[in-house]
Amino acid sequence: MPDTIDLSRYTVFVPPDPFEDHVGPFYFDIQGDARKADTVHCVLPTLPRHGNYMGGVHGGGILTLADYALCIVAGRAADGGTNTSFAMTVSIAVEFLNGARIGPPLEARGEPLQVTGRLAFARGSITQEGRTIALWSGVCRHVARAKAMARKD
Repeated sequence: MPDTIDLSRYTVFVPPDPFEDHVGPFYFDIQGDARKADTVHCVLPTLPRHGNYMGGVHGGGILTLADYALCIVAGRAADGGTNTSFAMTVSIAVEFLNGARIGPPLEARGEPLQVTGRLAFARGSITQEGRTIALWSGVCRHVARAKAMARKD
């Protein structure tokens, strides 16, 4: 893995999400068919504001990245990478395996497991410098973007 990640080829979620923008920014890139494993790559650059009292990355920040990755992986699997649907978390489980430190970015990748008419299931991991920090799995409800935006208005 390179020492740095070139975020210029990555995207932030549109439309803006106030919470994610406050905690993040979170970035993602789709590298291939979004319906396949390990094609969605999510990144959270870690900053001092992501820290806990011991100087490591706060578990809430890691959990938020897991939720972000779940929604990007499951949502893009549901719409084939076209960005035509929103994914909303129904359930998520995260197992913390190691602590993360401030400075190096956290990276998340995942695997879509199944997509149904309303739900998408996925699992994945969060790493830092090649070390596994957490494992995640969850279920999202996917809604057509046009329908979701109409509800917002």
